Amino acid sequence: MDKLQEELEQMSAWFSEEGLAQDSPKEAQLCVLWRAHQATRSRLICVTRDLDIQRSQHLAEMAEVRKSLEQIRVFTDQKDVLAQKIQDENDLLKDRLQGLLSIQDAQTSEVAKMLYQQGLTELIPSSPSEQVAYLLVERASLLEIIETPDKLTADRNTNSPLGTGTEMPNIYTQQSAHKGAPRHSQSPWKRLFGLHKVSQSKHIPVEVRCLTGQSSIVERERSRLERDLEEGSRRLAMAHSEIRRLTDELESAHLTQRTYEPELQAAQQEVEQLGQEVEKLKKYEMVELRKAKELNDRLDLEIRALRSRVRTLDSEKKSLQQMVVCLQEEVEQLNSELQQLQAVHGQAAELAQSNTNCRMFKEKLSTETRCFSEKEEKVSA
Repeated sequence: MDKLQEELEQMSAWFSEEGLAQDSPKEAQLCVLWRAHQATRSRLICVTRDLDIQRSQHLAEMAEVRKSLEQIRVFTDQKDVLAQKIQDENDLLKDRLQGLLSIQDAQTSEVAKMLYQQGLTELIPSSPSEQVAYLLVERASLLEIIETPDKLTADRNTNSPLGTGTEMPNIYTQQSAHKGAPRHSQSPWKRLFGLHKVSQSKHIPVEVRCLTGQSSIVERERSRLERDLEEGSRRLAMAHSEIRRLTDELESAHLTQRTYEPELQAAQQEVEQLGQEVEKLKKYEMVELRKAKELNDRLDLEIRALRSRVRTLDSEKKSLQQMVVCLQEEVEQLNSELQQLQAVHGQAAELAQSNTNCRMFKEKLSTETRCFSEKEEKVSA
């Protein structure tokens, strides 16, 4: 009862602050309460609208931040893919170059082994072109050796047996002259590798003497030498073609490497630039993210404050509605009592009591109105 009396006094005070007299009709008091309720409701709607706008702005800013982070992630992935692609191409070129070098080394070692087996160790340090030139010179010398026994056999068949002994010195003289003449007309490669040829030419007279007495042996030896010559020529051609092919592949690999080197350098520079841009973007996005976080925290504080204010306004609205309902019930009760008192003309004391109750109610209403006005001012502040 004391609480109700206090609330009525607050309402009366609030009504007085709003400009209503204590003896104003109940309809005017209800209109004032309704206007206050509508104003509070409109303020609540405005606050809710502002809260929704700030929330939508916050969501848009967070979406922008997420979009920027996604772009940074895409740039980082592209940089990693490009760097991996360049590294793979570089490794592939290195592997191809290493394979070509290993094949060339294997071919060089095989040629060196073949030269060592044939006793041509002085040719091992030489270049492939010098080795090929020497083999060509040897081929020419072998052809000359094969042609010499043919001429000797033909001369022996045409001459008589009596002239054989007299012709032998001439043959040796011609052979010596034939062997001596090429020395003056030798090429630089023949002079360079003449030592091995001289060692082979020492056996020519013995072979000539054997061939002059044995034609069948000469033919077989000739066939064998021709086969060996053809085999040597074939192997020489194969080795030369293989060396030329490996040299071309090596040069092609070097050219390819030189061709791709500017692209690799440009790609490396581009990767470095992308890295720098990504670092800049990361720094910028970190600053923006920090700002967005600060703004988010500030908005959260404002939202919490607005929510607390909305809850306060809701509670005040509910209390005001309850007060209005209570006042309406009391007004109805007082009206019914007043009607009963008016029906009983003889009960003056009860009528006076009713008037007293009405005045008390008005005072309570004025007090309640004043309290409500103070609360409304606090809420507005």
